[in-house]
Amino acid sequence: MLLNSQLAEISKLNEELGFIWNSNPINKKSFSLARKRNLSGDSLRPILVIDVKKDKSVYKRNQAVMSAKGIIGKINSIGINTMEVMMVQDPRSMIPVISSKSRLHGIVQGSGLERKGKILNIKKTAEFVEGESLFSSGLGNTYPPNFFVGKISSVSDRPHNEFLEIEVQFLKLPLDEEFFLIHSD
Repeated sequence: MLLNSQLAEISKLNEELGFIWNSNPINKKSFSLARKRNLSGDSLRPILVIDVKKDKSVYKRNQAVMSAKGIIGKINSIGINTMEVMMVQDPRSMIPVISSKSRLHGIVQGSGLERKGKILNIKKTAEFVEGESLFSSGLGNTYPPNFFVGKISSVSDRPHNEFLEIEVQFLKLPLDEEFFLIHSD
């Protein structure tokens, strides 16, 4: 019974690995796989800790970390056996994006766990659409282009503000995911 349980767990992990590895038409030489060690619950500074299995010289700060669903964050620090990933929900996180329908560019900033992010400084003449998806634009050379970042949940035009207030719903926390892709230039 114990052996069957272990085989089921190994099968599940292999399925997840295959799904992540085949999730996007990517140059696989630009990515490496990492396994989750821990996910912090700090609502304002969420951190994902992943294991370092390869030579550490391969990794650098600010390399993008993705799941099969989209961008999770970027490497913030590298330790002896682990790396800390600043998640997209972190208020210090800023990601250049392009919208799926209107094809407009912007910068998405996190606001903390269980909070919606926002697109910064968008003039009132912009025509972002509620419900449209946001993808990494590749600008800034941190995140590769065309990976899912979030969806626009609301667009508000308030009279006292010179910019639109655009809220973004990020991916759910990767609680049940074990493996992630690290993008290396």
